[in-house]
Amino acid sequence: MRRAESRGLENIVVMKTSGEVKIRLEDESIDVILLYDVLHYYYFPEEDDRRKLLREVYRILKPNGFISFYPGDPEVSHNSSELETIKREIEDTTFHLESEYTGMIIHEDVIQKGHVLKFRKEK
Repeated sequence: MRRAESRGLENIVVMKTSGEVKIRLEDESIDVILLYDVLHYYYFPEEDDRRKLLREVYRILKPNGFISFYPGDPEVSHNSSELETIKREIEDTTFHLESEYTGMIIHEDVIQKGHVLKFRKEK
């Protein structure tokens, strides 16, 4: 946030929760949502909780908006089964995979090879 503020960006809001799935924003009010290292089982142990969050993300995202998704722990721990499940759940919420970045990223202060996926909201 300090970096955004130093550049005069005023339209960025960090939302911290205690596990609530309801996002208190208007329908179709957001252009881009960053989901970095948050969709894995550690944060969503109940099977349907992640799907509930993805439905909320879909609800608040503008038509043609997108999710930028970094899997985090499932990728770092080479848990391909969990990663595929998360990707399928995102696509089941009628997002489609538009592009993928593969390269060096920073995860928990360590530079390593990783992937960031861009999912576009279906119109």
